[in-house]
Amino acid sequence: MSVTAEAAPAPGVERRYTARDASGGLVGRCESLTDGSQICTLAMPDGGLVVQQLQAEDGEFTPVAAPAVAGYGFSALLGAATGLYTYLQDSLRGVAPGGVAPDTPFLFFYRGIEGTEANARVAVGTLTQERVNEFCPMTAEFEGLLAQIANVTPSDGRSAQQWGMDVQLGVRDQLRGKYGRNSSIVQAEFSVLGGAQTSYGKPGSTRLDIYHQVEGTSAICAYDIKTGQAQLDAAQAARIYREAFQFGRRSGIANPQILVIELHRAP
Repeated sequence: MSVTAEAAPAPGVERRYTARDASGGLVGRCESLTDGSQICTLAMPDGGLVVQQLQAEDGEFTPVAAPAVAGYGFSALLGAATGLYTYLQDSLRGVAPGGVAPDTPFLFFYRGIEGTEANARVAVGTLTQERVNEFCPMTAEFEGLLAQIANVTPSDGRSAQQWGMDVQLGVRDQLRGKYGRNSSIVQAEFSVLGGAQTSYGKPGSTRLDIYHQVEGTSAICAYDIKTGQAQLDAAQAARIYREAFQFGRRSGIANPQILVIELHRAP
């Protein structure tokens, strides 16, 4: 597996990331353009390629050329997007190859203007930290809190799983102490089933680690905390998207736009 990062690789292209598997096969490629848009190529399970383009302007994402689902289906598209996301997320932690400052990978779920299930799409890409903070303005705060909790949580004598649980609980307690348990803006570590909050850990429910409804917009930033070697997979991304979307609808947003961002910390 390899991810290469190139700064200004071609006229009009600000940055390019290319992910390949161990045999050199293309997993995907993202190009951030100087006009603020982004084009990503996804390698599909059957060997085909899907190209998607996004604009990120004026406080919202706009799909310019949504990938065609016909012939692939949403699950295949989600799998390809999550595969590229995983490669980017794993390799762009810290300093990217070539010394290029890393961007933040994201998964973006949307349902078109009508907000119907038939129009559901998923997009993958990277954003600079500045752009991430424009769309999800509390990202830096959450990342800083995770780092702080992780740094003071002892790992000696504990398994990686136990340490990760301690870190997540620490983040939860800090956020609840600051924003309360029933905030309409920021909620931490709660379970949702069918878009409604339910008892924690209820069978069939999905845990939302950090849920941020960005005030004055239709954006919902759903953060998934991972520790150690754990990574976000396609099935979990789909569950987070579905439940965050329905929870947002119940909160009064007609057609929520869901951005899923992984926050990662290792012992």
